[in-house]
Amino acid sequence: MENVLNIYESALGYLSSYYGSFPEGNFNFGLSFCKRISNECLKIAGEEKLTGFELGNALLACSFRYAGVTNIMVIEDTGRRLLDDFTRQVDYPQEQVRVVHEMITKHMAKEAPGDLLEKVVWDALDYRLAMEDFFLHILYLKDEMHRMNHKYEEIAILNKLREEFSGEHCHTDYAKKKYSAELIRNQSKLIKRIQRLTENRNTEKNTNTVMTDRETEDLFKIAFRNYVKLVDVADSKAGLLIHVNSILISVVIGFVISRTEKYPMLIVPSFLILGVSFLTILLSILASRPQRNSYIQDKASKSYQTFFFGSFDLIGSEFRDADFDSYSVELANFLKSGKDNVYNEIYKEVFNVRKVLSKKFTFLSYAYIVFISGLALSIVAFFIATH
Repeated sequence: MENVLNIYESALGYLSSYYGSFPEGNFNFGLSFCKRISNECLKIAGEEKLTGFELGNALLACSFRYAGVTNIMVIEDTGRRLLDDFTRQVDYPQEQVRVVHEMITKHMAKEAPGDLLEKVVWDALDYRLAMEDFFLHILYLKDEMHRMNHKYEEIAILNKLREEFSGEHCHTDYAKKKYSAELIRNQSKLIKRIQRLTENRNTEKNTNTVMTDRETEDLFKIAFRNYVKLVDVADSKAGLLIHVNSILISVVIGFVISRTEKYPMLIVPSFLILGVSFLTILLSILASRPQRNSYIQDKASKSYQTFFFGSFDLIGSEFRDADFDSYSVELANFLKSGKDNVYNEIYKEVFNVRKVLSKKFTFLSYAYIVFISGLALSIVAFFIATH
């Protein structure tokens, strides 16, 4: 089992090196996609008690079935070539490699699984259709196909994916339990999306079914206005908690701690409320402090912003050392890059701002939970100590 898992980890490392050899920003989706499929295979194989070469063959089939394949509109054999190269490097038995090749070939031909091993592999590969973020993956897939100059309309890509839902799915008990409902939901959403795109294609450009540029801009204005208000609300609530708990700490230290020799029963409730107040203040500070957002600084991230707006309480460390000449050139190039690119940067800004808001309100929620729960426990401790 340990040897099989070592080969599996080596396969993921091999794929990481393969994808890393391409220009920065390309194929990031493909690597994460292969990892998710193979990790799901590991879960299903564990439920079905696969071991030895069966487990290894299942993991290799799932790791390399879609490796290197970004253009889903055509059949490619890049994954099988990568499989051959990797298995030669790790000296994987050739008879087992042939088994893996046969499974990949059968799956590409949409044949039904013949044994338990193939059922596990088929269900793991079908997991891509049951992912909760299925439509986000479609967006990434389309973006990568376009970067590779494979220009297809969205409706063509969706129709190709619609074909994948045909046939039988969920062959193992694990898949039936985990994937069935999500498969139905994703298929239904996919069909509705295709229908909507078809209707829009047949509709005149000036009809009310298509948003104008002015309407799109108004939508962004409303969204950003709401985000500013939410940041203000979060900081105000955090400030209120800091203020209240600072007063509590002062009162406890000034009026209670000094009297513990006379009233020793107050020691436990006093230290309890001090601890609760300190933890509440700490969480409130974390909620109100300027947020460091790796999404805007990691160039490998899908949401990396080439033009960072620097708003909404985000720290832009790179801009600190910027000079005006470089900034003006970058801004001019950005504004000349076209409306689609500008909108794309705004989409990333919205995504990153919502990430920051999520962090703020998560810390704020924990602070309120700690404060209310701790206050109740302190009151109970006080009554127990005095009676």
